[in-house]
Amino acid sequence: MKNHQEETANTDMASKNNKEIILSKKEKRCLVVGILVATITMTVFSINKFIDTLPKKVKASTNFSKYLTTTGVITEKTPEYYIGLVNIENLGFTADDLDVTDARLEQEISELLADYTTTYTDPSAEVEEYDTVNVEYICSIDGEEYSEASTNGIGVSITIGSEEYVTGFEPQIVGMHPGETKDINVTFPEDYNSESFAGKTATFTITVNSVTKTADLTDEIAVSLSGNPTMTADAYRQMLKDSLKEDMLNSYISSYLDSLEPTSYPEGYLYNVAGLTKTINDEAFEDYVASTSKTVTATSYAEFNGITDEEYENELITNAKEDVIADLFWMEVYDTYLGTPVTDDIFASWMANYGIPQDAIDTYGRGYLVMALKQEAAYNYICNYFGITSGYQWDMYSGSTTQPSKSQESNSSTSATTGSSQE
Repeated sequence: MKNHQEETANTDMASKNNKEIILSKKEKRCLVVGILVATITMTVFSINKFIDTLPKKVKASTNFSKYLTTTGVITEKTPEYYIGLVNIENLGFTADDLDVTDARLEQEISELLADYTTTYTDPSAEVEEYDTVNVEYICSIDGEEYSEASTNGIGVSITIGSEEYVTGFEPQIVGMHPGETKDINVTFPEDYNSESFAGKTATFTITVNSVTKTADLTDEIAVSLSGNPTMTADAYRQMLKDSLKEDMLNSYISSYLDSLEPTSYPEGYLYNVAGLTKTINDEAFEDYVASTSKTVTATSYAEFNGITDEEYENELITNAKEDVIADLFWMEVYDTYLGTPVTDDIFASWMANYGIPQDAIDTYGRGYLVMALKQEAAYNYICNYFGITSGYQWDMYSGSTTQPSKSQESNSSTSATTGSSQE
C-alpha cells in the first residue's frame, strides 16, 4: 500500500514537472516572439528616422487646394506658429512714408503725357519746369574751353527738373526763350569723377534751340489715358497718386516679407506649392518641345535650363518658401483684422465680381479660391489703413469700400487668437 502511494506521488510529481517544463517552453517562445517584434519595430523606426533625414523630393502636383481646408486655412498649423503675430502698425513704415510729393506726381504725369506735346522755336515761348529743351552749350573754366564738356554744335535735350546735370544747371535755363544765349555758372562737387572739374566753378554759354511743352492734363486726355469715358482730370490725378502710393506700399510689404525668417514651414503645403510650380514648368517644357522646329536634346526642364536635378529641387523649394511666407502673412492679417467667415453669398459675390466661372472650383478647389479671396480682402484692408482707397475693386461687406465696424474688428481679433482652425 505504501509503495502504491509512493508511485502515485512520483507520477503526480513527474506530471507537475512536465507541465512546468511545457509552460517554461511557452514562456520562452513568447519571449522570443516579443524580442523579435521589438527588434522589427526598432528596425522600422530606425529606417523611418533615416528616411526622414534624406532630402525630400518635390513631386509634381495639380491639386491647388491640397493641405487647405474649404475655408482657405492651412491644415497643418496656424500662420502665427510660423511667422508670429502680425501687427500692421509695425511693418517698418508709416503712412507718411507713402506720401507722394507734388513734384513726383507732376513728373509721372509728364511722362504719361509724352505723346501730348508741342515743340516751339518761336522766341515768345518760355522755358518752364518740366519742359524739355534742346540746347547747345560751351563749357569753360577760368576762360579755358573744355570740348569734352561741350556739345560742340550738336543740340542735346534736357528735361527741366530731371536733375540729370550738375546741381544748379537746369534751374538756370528756366525763363529762357528759343534763340536766346546766356552764361550760367555752376560749381562741381569736390568728389566729382573728373579731376579737371572737381570742386571748380564752370561757365556754360548756353543757347536754347527749342522748347517742348507737355499739354496740361485735361478731362479729354484723362479719358484717353484711362480708357474710362467718365474719368476727369482731377480723378485721374488722384488715381495716379494712389497708384504711386500703392507701389511704395507693395515695396515696403515686400521688404517686410523678406525680413521674415521662419524656423520652420508647413512642410506638406510647402512641397505642394513647389509641386504646382514643377507641373507648370514641366508642361511648359513639354509644350515647347512639341511646338518648336528646333532639335531639343534635353529630356527635362532642369536639363534644358542647364541645371542639375538637385539644383532644380533647391530652386523650387526656395521659390516656394517665398510664396508660403506671403500666404501665411495674408492669412494672419485676415485672421487678426477681419476674421469674417466666408459665407456662400460672399464667395459667390467675389466669383461674380471677377467673372470667375463655376468650373474654376473644380480646377482649383474651393480652399484655394477662398484663400485668394481672403488675401484680397486683407490687402484691401491694409490699403485702407494707409489711406489708399484705389486698392478697392471689391468689398466683402457691401460691395463698397466700407470697412467692418469697431465691434467687428474686436470680434475678429478675438476669434483670431483662438486659431484659424475654428473656421
